[in-house]
Amino acid sequence: GYFFCMEKKKQIRGEHAHKKCSQFFLPILGKFILSIKTPDSERKILLNHKNKTAVLVPPKYWCGVKFLKKDSVIMVVCDKEYDFDDYLEDFEEYKAYLKKI
Repeated sequence: GYFFCMEKKKQIRGEHAHKKCSQFFLPILGKFILSIKTPDSERKILLNHKNKTAVLVPPKYWCGVKFLKKDSVIMVVCDKEYDFDDYLEDFEEYKAYLKKI
């Protein structure tokens, strides 16, 4: 499946991890910072519709998107249908989950 996020400048979306779902982030309009974290590291990637870069985030990575321009649009393509139980929405819960697998 896929969905679009249309947000205001400086708003942050995501801030969670998935147990099984991979997500492909494709900027349609505007600029974004994609933050990808594990308990041991963090990487920030600038996405801009003009540079035609997209990013695949596999399961078990904590992820968030910060919108840098007003009326920006990002498309997220997923390899799984929505499942509430696939989400890890608390970073401490996420770290505990990683230790169990």
